[in-house]
Amino acid sequence: MSKTKAIVVMTIICVLIVTGTVFAFVSLDDGELGIYDYIAYPATISLGLDLKGGIYAVYEADTEDTDNLEARMQGTADALADLLFEKGYTEATITLQNNNTRIRVEVPDVDDPETVFNLIGRPATLEFRKEGKDESTEGSEPYVTGKDVEKAYVSMDKNGEYVVALEFNSAGTKKFATATAERVGQPLNIWINNVWKLGPNVSEAISTGKATIS
Repeated sequence: MSKTKAIVVMTIICVLIVTGTVFAFVSLDDGELGIYDYIAYPATISLGLDLKGGIYAVYEADTEDTDNLEARMQGTADALADLLFEKGYTEATITLQNNNTRIRVEVPDVDDPETVFNLIGRPATLEFRKEGKDESTEGSEPYVTGKDVEKAYVSMDKNGEYVVALEFNSAGTKKFATATAERVGQPLNIWINNVWKLGPNVSEAISTGKATIS
């Protein structure tokens, strides 16, 4: 896998599994504050925004695991920036705060805050499935979901090729072992928000809770 592709894959997954919680999602409209259905961030945080019709969101990593945290948070921030730019929010700014444990997203001049809310404020879904690109997933259960993944990061294999490394929690380890045992020699497909993204082939059953995508 090329380094660029590895980073793209990692950031797609990373934005889903850096356990992010939106603590505040505020709309500013002519000086009035509209707070969405998220836990209000502590009042000691200064709004400090001059964004008429704009919004901001603050994400904070909810994990005690600091391994590769800065890289994972930066990957998440980059993925959010790419997502917003792709959707036409070219003036959006994404910054890391509080020793890289928070991500602040600011989007000015938003006429329809709910659109952005749906874009970055709603939980996304990551699923590992047997169904491929042109197959329906209706009525089918995924092998593994994003809730089962603890970490994702770019690494290198013994041949010096870039890979995406995944580590699963205890439940995910068991599920992934079952999935890979069933899919040896076949693709284990990755779906995000019900859209097929990748179909890496499974070379062997994996029961260690650690895997790589090449």
